[in-house]
Amino acid sequence: MGTRITQSSFTRGEISPRLDARTQLEQYAIGLKVAKNAIIHQEGGISNRMGLEFCGEVKYSNKITRNIKFVFNSEQTYMLEFGDKYVRFIKDGGYIVYPDNHQKAGQLVEITTPYSDADLPYIKRSQSGDVLTLTHPKYPVKNLSRYSHYDWRIENAVFEPEIAAPTGIKAVWKGEISSNTREYQYLVTAVNGETNEESKRSGIAKATGHREANWLTDEYMTISWNAVQGATEYNIYRAVNGVFAYIGVAEGTSFIDDNIEPDMTSTAPMYKNPFANNNHPSCSAYFQQRKIYGNSEKNPQTLWTSKTSAQNNFSVSRPLIATDAITLNMDDREVNEIRHLIPMKDLLVLTSNSEWKVNGTDGVFQ
Repeated sequence: MGTRITQSSFTRGEISPRLDARTQLEQYAIGLKVAKNAIIHQEGGISNRMGLEFCGEVKYSNKITRNIKFVFNSEQTYMLEFGDKYVRFIKDGGYIVYPDNHQKAGQLVEITTPYSDADLPYIKRSQSGDVLTLTHPKYPVKNLSRYSHYDWRIENAVFEPEIAAPTGIKAVWKGEISSNTREYQYLVTAVNGETNEESKRSGIAKATGHREANWLTDEYMTISWNAVQGATEYNIYRAVNGVFAYIGVAEGTSFIDDNIEPDMTSTAPMYKNPFANNNHPSCSAYFQQRKIYGNSEKNPQTLWTSKTSAQNNFSVSRPLIATDAITLNMDDREVNEIRHLIPMKDLLVLTSNSEWKVNGTDGVFQ
């Protein structure tokens, strides 16, 4: 009579041949030598992998193609066929075709991309809503956006605030100008009414007035600017030893500075684009309301994060504040390039030779 063995869990999956004789290990008791076409469930069970469905032949059968998933929600899912300089779209078991009322009626929905078939294995992606971000070390970051079932567009990512900076800024002194004068400098930023994101700095307005200690009660500086579409308010800053510090907020397009004490803990944002000059990142992820990029050819061990709740904005302040963009270097004895970013409870950073867990001391990424 043969030996009867009961195995109640398969959670370890396939184990290495090096463990073939290590029967004393827990992993051996819940592992498999081969798990072909199988799905291991976290509860311990195992089931056959579901089959594949033939949806159609790729555009170029003699070239490399790659399928990348696009998931908006559980009901709106697509498979994207990336090939040599193109993308086609599959849903519900078939290619998407333009409807009868479209100028391309009956043709497959297809868009052009810059990626050759040789580039496809090196594309990495991350997704938020209807936007799929594509990174490749030889190309600028691309956003593949779904505007409708039949309208897909691929565009370069823009790394700057969504709202424009104010223009036409002027400063006018109201009062006497005799002795004890100096030059004042002002700038203004617009605030997005929907996201509260702050724009780039405006130009600088200059005007001469009395030194602060000599201002009279009826003297003041009027700062004005042109309105910005989408702005609900504007932040005004005055220069102190070369640093533009906050002096107030305005809902209209003018502001009166009657010798307001600048707040040196809140300064005008300084615009940064870490991916200028062909410094293209090769991977991306979303983590704690920030967009994160990693690994360019010039900086293979570097992480760049956007400002909090502003995924295309990499501005910083002086002094730094908690919501500013962050640049991190994964310094190690070896130069191991960052290959994958995995957002979990912490941000997991997988390099060519090691793993890192990144987070703040209080659990907040700042």
